[in-house]
Amino acid sequence: ALALNAAQVWNYLDTYSKTANPLPAQSMSELRDILDKGTDTYRSALLSSFQGKEHFGNENNDQFGEKGSRAAYQKASVLYKLFLSEATELGKRVWTRFDTDGMILGGIALGLALLTACPLWDVGFWSSTVKAQECLAQLSSGFGPQPAREAIASSLDASHIAESAVALLFMIFHCLALTFSNSYIEAEKDIIVSLLAVLCVLIAMRLWNPSCRDGRASVLLRSESTKGHSPADGRSTSEGKKTITWRTPVLVALCSRVNGLFVTGHGLDPSIRMYVAHNSAVFLTSLSVLIGMRLWMAYIRCGSLAGQGLGRCSPFSGLEASVDVACLILLAFSWWEKRLPDHSRNGYQTCRVALLLSLLGVVISIFAPPTSSAEEVFKRPKNSSIHINISRAGGKDEASTQHRRTISFLPSLAQYHHISSLLFKAMIFTTATMGPSAASSSVLFFLQAWALCRMTGAPGPQRSSAPVLACLWRLSIRHAFFATNHAPTFSRLQYSAAFVASDVFYFHTAGLLLFINTFGWEIMGTLLVLAATSHCRKANIWAWFCFYQLLEAAGSCLSVSLMRRHLMVWAIFAPRFVFAGAFTLICLSFWFLGLLL
Repeated sequence: ALALNAAQVWNYLDTYSKTANPLPAQSMSELRDILDKGTDTYRSALLSSFQGKEHFGNENNDQFGEKGSRAAYQKASVLYKLFLSEATELGKRVWTRFDTDGMILGGIALGLALLTACPLWDVGFWSSTVKAQECLAQLSSGFGPQPAREAIASSLDASHIAESAVALLFMIFHCLALTFSNSYIEAEKDIIVSLLAVLCVLIAMRLWNPSCRDGRASVLLRSESTKGHSPADGRSTSEGKKTITWRTPVLVALCSRVNGLFVTGHGLDPSIRMYVAHNSAVFLTSLSVLIGMRLWMAYIRCGSLAGQGLGRCSPFSGLEASVDVACLILLAFSWWEKRLPDHSRNGYQTCRVALLLSLLGVVISIFAPPTSSAEEVFKRPKNSSIHINISRAGGKDEASTQHRRTISFLPSLAQYHHISSLLFKAMIFTTATMGPSAASSSVLFFLQAWALCRMTGAPGPQRSSAPVLACLWRLSIRHAFFATNHAPTFSRLQYSAAFVASDVFYFHTAGLLLFINTFGWEIMGTLLVLAATSHCRKANIWAWFCFYQLLEAAGSCLSVSLMRRHLMVWAIFAPRFVFAGAFTLICLSFWFLGLLL
């Protein structure tokens, strides 16, 4: 076994040195000498053993035969072990070099990026906090109707301050302190669920407050609601926004808990039949729910545009919905075929068609117009029908202002529905690479995203602060990563994603499917945050979300630098740094996309 292992290692090192990157000649020569000595000793031991058996037959002899060559076998084993040890040291010197200078420069760059991107430098945040502290001081200022009203407002401000403090503490713990632990890979999913539950309970308790349900605005929210808004935006703080109840944040925490407890078997073939989520009744029900959600999205898209007087839906919207429904039906048929005892029906063709249809739907979503009359709305004169209808409630100046507001609102609303449709197609593609278990997870993630979008656009005192909402988005997206049996380590990559549509390995196709399988939830979640914050004019939430990601990258860089001599650096800390870098690149890519849009 040692001889075979040594021969395989030498073959790999020699091939790598000739084709990829030349290894040190002196080290390779020394390894060759050790391997030749071990091979000669092993051959002599085999020859001595064969000659001894041939000369003495079945008799036992300490000088000849197998027992007589025991010393030669032991010497050969020692030489092979020495060869493997030296080859390991050579690999560590060549492939696992720690670039100290590069890490120092990277740490400095991340530190400067954190200081530059920190939303705490915003003047509006500090001014609102000072006003909230002044209002908190009035709790003990006296009694009577006026102090009571001020106390109510102060209690709401105290709740928002407590939520923001808890959210910042959780993010520091998750992005900085947790990266120094060598056991977080198995425990991080449960930690995220706990942090998410605590934060959602705090928000639900505030929403349960009668003064919050009555719509009494607090000082902190009145100050924050005006930040980033100007009269030219043409939208009031409560325009187009619906109220939320305490059930909305509870739904966010409940979906994460249910997904982690009851949905298992991600990344595994449905033919295994070991998990409940792979049962036909379960994934067919989940796919049916997704079909209903997609039709509901199409109905809401057309209804919202028509309700704003911005024209009819584009005919492509119905085509997009039809393509998505067809993809889900094909996925259901593919998974059903893979569960059949007949191995000739492997479901590859239907899965391949579903993936191609989802890509076709992405192209349609990108190039299709948002509405059938978008250009006519922009070119509509001020005395058009929409202007006349609005002018019934006010004068000429008010109607002109409202007309400009409606026109400025069209790109945001159309882009929001466009991105939502695009995200649904990305979710279909990701679900196809993960297997039947991802269908149930997609339903829960869809409900969670809907609740978070409602919380992002909540009006008045029901609105949570930007650090809290960004923390909720981040924890929910990262929990989707862990709940689907992923982890920031190379041993947990779901290589089966490369064979969901074929039993033949194709390099580029397999790489794309594995990338979508691993980072699909992060891509969808980040794009959804960008779309929701842009639609609700909440740029501060997006700023906090990007800041948290930079904080995680800085924490991973710091941990892998300080733990570079740790025993588990190449098994835990280095892979964590690689995944944090990938997450940061995804976030920065969408940050640049937001700047372009």
